[in-house]
Amino acid sequence: MSRITTHRPAAPPIPTERFIGPEELRLLADPVREHLVNALVPRARTVAEVAEGLGCAPTRLYRHVQLLLDAGLLVVEREVKVRGVVERHYRAAARTLRLRRPQFAAAAGDAGIEAILAYALDQSRRDIAGAVAAGHIDPLHRHPDPRAVLAWRCVARVTAAEHARLQKRALALYNEVERLGRRAAPQGALFALSVALFPCDPVGQRARRVAKAPSAGDRPRARARGPGGSGPATVAQRTVRRTSRHPKESR
Repeated sequence: MSRITTHRPAAPPIPTERFIGPEELRLLADPVREHLVNALVPRARTVAEVAEGLGCAPTRLYRHVQLLLDAGLLVVEREVKVRGVVERHYRAAARTLRLRRPQFAAAAGDAGIEAILAYALDQSRRDIAGAVAAGHIDPLHRHPDPRAVLAWRCVARVTAAEHARLQKRALALYNEVERLGRRAAPQGALFALSVALFPCDPVGQRARRVAKAPSAGDRPRARARGPGGSGPATVAQRTVRRTSRHPKESR
């Protein structure tokens, strides 16, 4: 099979890092797109090669690839002509993506923190629910069974030195999983890791929510009327059945 490279020259090594804002981070919240970026850090690949690693048809990835190209998170490193068809080899725009911090600051509004929550937590919730529905996760199983899900939460008072040590260990775990995801020849099944270590104030948070809730005197009152819109309403007509908009979730 003959391969003829087009006029596009070979690209130089990709940059070490690239800064992204809330829009790019929100784009990477999709696990397929994040996998595409990580898989294309070591070397350039075609969509068919990446699809083989994911176990899906290449047609399912083209839209994701185009979105990442438009956002500047992927680049076309080279084009190769195979039997008259141009085959594109894609590469990640940088080895490491870092947040452009001023755009995520509290002063910049809610878009930044919402993008972080969507990327780290909201998507993980959807991924876990989807894996349960597909039978990849069974809540009846416990670790080390691969069908188990490790989803724990703990709140504790820690010193500055303890916090620094926890940050270092959490970052080391994340970096280890990231390195595995960027291997040139990936092996095994796909697993996801979400890490969140942050200061919190659950008691104060609840008090602020209560303080913001409107009091009974502040709530608008609707004047009850009888049939035809005039006259006092009967007791039966004033009775309102209230139902919850969302089902109560059991823990």
